[in-house]
Amino acid sequence: MVLKEAGGLPLTLLLHPRRWQFAALIESKIGTEEAGPDEKLWSKEKRLADVDFSAVDWIYTPIIQSGGVYDLKPSAESDGRNLKAGVIIANVGLRVRSYCANIGRTFLIDPAKQQEKNYAFLVEVQKFMISLLKAGAVVKEVVGQVNDYVRDKKPELADFLVKSFGARVRGRPHRPRI
Repeated sequence: MVLKEAGGLPLTLLLHPRRWQFAALIESKIGTEEAGPDEKLWSKEKRLADVDFSAVDWIYTPIIQSGGVYDLKPSAESDGRNLKAGVIIANVGLRVRSYCANIGRTFLIDPAKQQEKNYAFLVEVQKFMISLLKAGAVVKEVVGQVNDYVRDKKPELADFLVKSFGARVRGRPHRPRI
């Protein structure tokens, strides 16, 4: 149950983006000692009906980036600039008891045609990668196949691939600055 809660809480924040306004309000959805959690948001997911919000905490301040300047490392932080149309990336991480979960979502707001094409290709790459993830698959080989796929199909994007293709639910967050 704890793993479902750990993964379900950040997922719910990003599945229902109209319920919150990016960085300024996102933290209030968990609640504080003075104000409880946003029940309208959390009630959208039945699997989260029994969450003990006193055991939920932020792993890091939500990371919101736009304007063509993106840091996709786990240690990234939001900068102070206003959001711009095009590509907006939002990442949140929550801890439930001793389990941590991170999730990110990309929003396209009036994007340029090239941004749309690159995003469509990224979705294609993601589907390809997921097709490779079978029991017994060696992660290093999967990453190599994904890199080869990008080099073959869109070599101009190959240098932009990050070394990490995702995160996992785990006991401790990656916090290099603490």
